[in-house]
Amino acid sequence: MARTLSKESAGENLSMKNILTTSVAIMIFSVITLSEPLFAQDTTRPATAQVVSSPDDRAPDGQLWSSAEPKEFSDLNHYHSTAESKALAHPETLLQFIIAPETSYTDRLAAVFHGAKTIPVTQMPIVLEDRDELSEQDRKYGWGMLENPQNQLLEIYEDPPPTLNVLGHIWRAPATRLPYPQTWREESHAPWPWQVEQALENLFDRMAPVSNEYLDGGVAAAERWFDVAMTMPCDNQAQAICFVEAVQQINYVRWPLPVMFRLRQIAADPSMPQGAAYVAIAIGRCARMENDRDRGLTQLIFLALLKQPKDKDRLILNADLSAFRAESPPAFKRSPLPATTILEVCKLAVDPQSAPDIDRLYCFAFPVCQTVDNPPLAPVLGLDPRAPEVQKDLKKFSDWFDKNKSALEAASKAESPALERLRAESDEAARWAAPTTAP
Repeated sequence: MARTLSKESAGENLSMKNILTTSVAIMIFSVITLSEPLFAQDTTRPATAQVVSSPDDRAPDGQLWSSAEPKEFSDLNHYHSTAESKALAHPETLLQFIIAPETSYTDRLAAVFHGAKTIPVTQMPIVLEDRDELSEQDRKYGWGMLENPQNQLLEIYEDPPPTLNVLGHIWRAPATRLPYPQTWREESHAPWPWQVEQALENLFDRMAPVSNEYLDGGVAAAERWFDVAMTMPCDNQAQAICFVEAVQQINYVRWPLPVMFRLRQIAADPSMPQGAAYVAIAIGRCARMENDRDRGLTQLIFLALLKQPKDKDRLILNADLSAFRAESPPAFKRSPLPATTILEVCKLAVDPQSAPDIDRLYCFAFPVCQTVDNPPLAPVLGLDPRAPEVQKDLKKFSDWFDKNKSALEAASKAESPALERLRAESDEAARWAAPTTAP
């Protein structure tokens, strides 16, 4: 199995391993001028593939650092070279320098370390596109290297062709597979497409505005980031996942209405089950629900997730129902119950056809119990699926639901007009960017 999962298979891995493990455990920029063209793509690719030589045996020129060899990415804080300094002086072409095969590994990562925030944010979609192109080729060929000995899963690679077009350049595969790099020096001699793949992953993370920029224009930077994210296509599952990845980089300001609209679209699209899985994780970890509007928009996404024909259990588990009840300023009182979502999840919890019994208990009943007042059950981890407690807890939950169903239906009916208003507002706000019909 490949080291990095494809976008088409990532959701399955997340839902079966990362999603379930993470969720059960928690059951729990860039200085940009306003005149910058929003749709500009400030980097170019060669018109035809170019053959280049590898820089693997060449040390960076003019290096000035405290140690002969960095041990980790953060060591680049004190590193500079002539080539890197020249590249940093031109933020609009810095991405080209980072991608170029002739750039040394240390210069490549140093440019990311020092220059990520200066690269025009309009290049963020290009970074993701290039990263994913490299990841796809890596999954297939492994860049002519042996599998990572630290991986617990078996990796099976095809033999790469003698030459391969990589981001507009020709990469020549090694005659025999190389050992997977374990040290910085070995990484410096690894195939350059592998180096670029590592650099772009770091670059994407470092380009995003962070919360400590809040007092220094962070909100404006976040809004700019969202504007660029909304220019990204979402015509297929891989593109949708990239959009979700971009959005969830920002978790210290509220997501705008068009963003919430698009997340809702992805969540309900039956052709994008892995995209829905990414949405569930994103709203579970990053959505801000500090007022009725935030909670209503997020509830619409929860309800959209329930339109998926499969894996509703893991989707709801990862979306984290209990986040709705978090204490919010200024009153710091427990937030109102999301009655409509609770009602629908309860129906799934008591339906033997919705999921296996143990999943109904853990993925539907227990999250409801963590969210409602005076719950009928205390969630317990580690139950044996065959244990009699599973059926006893499901029966107890079913009895509780029978007693509270009418009250939940009344509360759902009462909040319905507000949800519909928010649905209409987000639909209207996103029409320029998402002309398709919202769920």
